[in-house]
Amino acid sequence: MPVTLSGLASGIDTASIVNQLISADSGTLNALQDKSSNTQAANSTVSSIGTQLSTLATAAQALSDATSNGSFTATSSGTMVGVTSSPAAQPGTYSVEVKDLAAAQRTYSQSFASDTAALNQTGSFTIAVGTGAPATINVLATDSLQSIVSKINDSGLQVSASVFNDGTTSRLQIRGINTGKANALTFVENGTTLDLNGTGALPTSGKTVQPAQDASLIVDGFPVTRPTNQITGAINGLTLNVTDKTTSPITVNVASDPTTLTTNLNAVVTAYNNVINAIHKATGYGDQKASNTLLSGDSTLRTVASKLSTSMQGMSTQSGSLTSLADIGLTLQRDGTLALD
Repeated sequence: MPVTLSGLASGIDTASIVNQLISADSGTLNALQDKSSNTQAANSTVSSIGTQLSTLATAAQALSDATSNGSFTATSSGTMVGVTSSPAAQPGTYSVEVKDLAAAQRTYSQSFASDTAALNQTGSFTIAVGTGAPATINVLATDSLQSIVSKINDSGLQVSASVFNDGTTSRLQIRGINTGKANALTFVENGTTLDLNGTGALPTSGKTVQPAQDASLIVDGFPVTRPTNQITGAINGLTLNVTDKTTSPITVNVASDPTTLTTNLNAVVTAYNNVINAIHKATGYGDQKASNTLLSGDSTLRTVASKLSTSMQGMSTQSGSLTSLADIGLTLQRDGTLALD
């Protein structure tokens, strides 16, 4: 049985009516979809501005640290005295002379024909570092220089042993790990004849060729000693790295370095302007339309921009000859952004 619809034969454009009804419903749906899309975009914009505000807070915190911003650079007139500065350094000029470098002890035994042949010595010797407890090295008749080296290196002391060969004969070398007079090595032989306390009286004798010693300097006429060649504490905030004796005074100069302050100021300006420009773009500013109709003229974002401007104008250095941000080159522009002179 055929299906008929009343009116289809009367000339009424049923298809057109149906299409218009569908189009009307689609318009409502499209409007809802557009609103949803705008809302999501607005949320993303506000979240981004929040992140930028956090960046601004971090930059402002770095600027408020007087220690890091009041930095200084230290220079030396000679390569024998390197110098590094910390935030505690203060401006000044100093005369530095290096009389002696800190050194670790190096001691040689008497010479032997071979480093691998048995020495035919029976007994022991002790090694002490400074005032520390001595370690005993037991020597067997079958021990060679090489096996004694291994025993010393396994002793746990702050020393290092090796074999030195001059091309004809070999010697046991024992050296301290740490520099400074307090780390001098002491030897006591019991039955062995390695001549570790030798004076070098004969070409074959043992000898200490480098005693343990402290670094010795003259700073502005005052004697300074340290167990290492990194001299700290003599000049406040400075570390002197001495590498050689000097034949004439070296000049160390400490001067103000504005680099860190300038970097921190630029970071504040960039972060601040990013926030202001993002708010202007989102809410509209001057002839610029809002990027999102839902945020057009948004009072909350405008309040944020206003409070930032007020806070910036009210900030000061609180002491000294520089009492406002303008004194250090920070100024607010007509569009609400910052500029650094």
